[in-house]
Amino acid sequence: MSTGYITLNGERFEDLLHDRRTIGDLSWCTREWSCPKYRFFGNRTPHQVKQEVLRSARVQKAITEVSAEQKRPVAEVSEEVRRILEQMGHNMRMGNIRFLGYMFSKSYKSMYRAIYVHTEGMERYRKAAAENPVLLLPTHRSYNDFLLMSYVCFYYNVPLPVIAAGMDFLGMPAVTMLLRNGGAFFIRRSFGTDQLYWEVFRQYIHSLIAGSEHALEFFVEGTRSRTAKSLCPKIGLLQTVLEMFFTSQVSDITVIPITITYDRTLEENLYAFELLGVPKPKESTSDTTHRCTGVNFNIIGKTYAPKSVAQCHWHELLSPIHVD
Repeated sequence: MSTGYITLNGERFEDLLHDRRTIGDLSWCTREWSCPKYRFFGNRTPHQVKQEVLRSARVQKAITEVSAEQKRPVAEVSEEVRRILEQMGHNMRMGNIRFLGYMFSKSYKSMYRAIYVHTEGMERYRKAAAENPVLLLPTHRSYNDFLLMSYVCFYYNVPLPVIAAGMDFLGMPAVTMLLRNGGAFFIRRSFGTDQLYWEVFRQYIHSLIAGSEHALEFFVEGTRSRTAKSLCPKIGLLQTVLEMFFTSQVSDITVIPITITYDRTLEENLYAFELLGVPKPKESTSDTTHRCTGVNFNIIGKTYAPKSVAQCHWHELLSPIHVD
């Protein structure tokens, strides 16, 4: 049983599940919840964000160009943009967050002995969130990563992130609805030559950063690591975010690297088969639920010092980091 705190290399980590085992989950998830707000907080609903993207000069220009190039009516291309935004956009709902908080409190207490979080790092995040748009960059070892990140943010009353997710989940309607209402937005892994999709995506990301109703979270590795070692970063989405700073649309962006370390991941057996050459199975709700049973391990998450984009050379953020 966890004692509530551990110290690693002189740093304090708190076990989130310690008080979850002593205080009722229902009263905890329905508590009054507030978090620091960005000084230029946009206060827009998810629907307003999508409408803002649709009306933006960049997207309207793309609609006109595609209409002329493909000889399609402007109204038809505009409708395609609306469909892209409906498929892509998040729909953060606090009621859904509270429901997920309750559900995952129950699940995590049976799945894990402890979830240790770097307390000083969370305080740094709290302070940074009031000053600049925040970019959260966790390591990616498991599908549980983005659920865990939102759970931790809800626990500490810090801004909940909107999360870039792959379109694999769209084949699981119930999971898709929960994730979308919890802040996930869904993007293609590759845009190919689809210029219209690229411009809509680009403007959507810029709009999220400009208003900063939420932090933006994505996995810079692009996919889950099957070997527990960090993969080479894919910097396309990071470059799209940093365009906002390079073009002076925001004065600064705070980048917060986060590492999530598992004793063992939920997908360890699946990874072992994949490394042996067995094709990856199609994701399904039943398989995901099955992998969440019968485990009892620890998780340790550490938030590293926030990095101000304005105070570093751009190549420091766009170049891979080598650690011996």
